[in-house]
Amino acid sequence: MATATDIINRAGKRATVLADEGTFTASEAVDALQIMNDMMHGFGPMGIYYAHATLSATDTVNMPDEQLRNLVLMLSKELAIEFGLGIDPGLALEIENARAQLQAAYWMQRPGITDPMLLPRRFV
Repeated sequence: MATATDIINRAGKRATVLADEGTFTASEAVDALQIMNDMMHGFGPMGIYYAHATLSATDTVNMPDEQLRNLVLMLSKELAIEFGLGIDPGLALEIENARAQLQAAYWMQRPGITDPMLLPRRFV
């Protein structure tokens, strides 16, 4: 279990926005939290059907521990874009794999559309 701040700091270090012992300033942390919430609210169109409630900095991220690394990688991409940093090709591959793993973990079968002529009818 990790808090939103834990995820943000891990992602910042992964994206090389933060040094090993560095931390975000207060305004950067607020921006990073907003970026994380926006990203998680936008998971649905990416095929990640995760029900997200907006987090504050000290809230626990309601995601299984085995998926936290994938969340960190996805957020590292967003933070790198926000801070104007390039993404290493190796990291880009890891981020795409993380997205695929989150899609697989939160996959949901949509109901099929049935031809109206195949539906059972009730005669009166």
